[in-house]
Amino acid sequence: MKARKTLIRLQKWQVDDKRKHLAELQNLREDLHRKIQAVDETIAREQRIVGASLDSANELGFSYGPFVQTAIWQKNNLQHSLDSLSGQISAAEAELMEAYAALKRQETAAANQDHRNRIARERRAQLQSDDQSIENHLRKLRQ
Repeated sequence: MKARKTLIRLQKWQVDDKRKHLAELQNLREDLHRKIQAVDETIAREQRIVGASLDSANELGFSYGPFVQTAIWQKNNLQHSLDSLSGQISAAEAELMEAYAALKRQETAAANQDHRNRIARERRAQLQSDDQSIENHLRKLRQ
């Protein structure tokens, strides 16, 4: 019985650990989304600045091309990381579901064992009570 409780406690810990890992991955995904959005906003802001400064024949237009290339490269890298992370999140979700199912199997087995033990105790108590009643009845008949 102690071994089963220890196993259940271990599996609860594993489920919690996998849940934390999944939450970390999901937070990382949100962070990557924010970074991609920030790159998009930076590109749009720089476009507005360059568009406004083209009238004044400023040199900003010359540096805009390399900036956009770098920003697009950053965005592509972030998107690649996000795609890779999506696979990791799917795997982590599958592991979490598997660990949770294993935990539930153990909890169900423990509950079933407890139920069987309770029924056996009740049966023994009933048999003892029946034996006592029969013995009392036989005593009355002998008197």
